[in-house]
Amino acid sequence: MGSRVPVVTSSNPTQFQYVDVGTNVDCEAITTSDGRYRLSLRIERSWPELESSSETKSAPLSSEARAVGAQQPVIRQFRSDNEVILRDGQTLETDFATDPVTDKVIKIEVSLNLVK
Repeated sequence: MGSRVPVVTSSNPTQFQYVDVGTNVDCEAITTSDGRYRLSLRIERSWPELESSSETKSAPLSSEARAVGAQQPVIRQFRSDNEVILRDGQTLETDFATDPVTDKVIKIEVSLNLVK
């Protein structure tokens, strides 16, 4: 599930490139010999943020680069590949990460409930 975010690539004439952002979750479940389930999880999460000038740590930009870069989003990204073993009805927090720039915390909680 996601969106496409326009990013200006040229200011004269104005041109855009669209970047995909959102959430992608892939999961595979395999029964183990003791009746539990091995879940293989792949999670990708990306989102746009506008950086404040205090976060930008680069050399001065040309006027065209400033025009193109004005209010441009930074695409933040989180990816995780993980395997967990759960029984029916169990919930587990598997991964978490903290973005060192924004301090945004991403947590992954997995629940397994069999449909009968």
